[in-house]
Amino acid sequence: MVEMKAQYLGGLQVECEHLKSGAKLKTSPQAGQPEAGAAFSPTGLCASALAACVLTMMGAYAEKSAWISKAQKWKSPFPWQKNPTG
Repeated sequence: MVEMKAQYLGGLQVECEHLKSGAKLKTSPQAGQPEAGAAFSPTGLCASALAACVLTMMGAYAEKSAWISKAQKWKSPFPWQKNPTG
């Protein structure tokens, strides 16, 4: 079982840690809130996690089938962004 921990840092920010690797990420509120945009918003992180899951599964199948040999990218415009392409 993968162990992770999350800690509220104050100012609507949270730090999450993957205990086996030591990798950390922070979340901050989405647009319109104090400290917005300093890191992934929780909703943006959820969307990114879904994209990572889908791309990992597609990549695993494609690599086994020799359909893909280079990195693929995914970018999602969020409806609250003023400029979804940049």
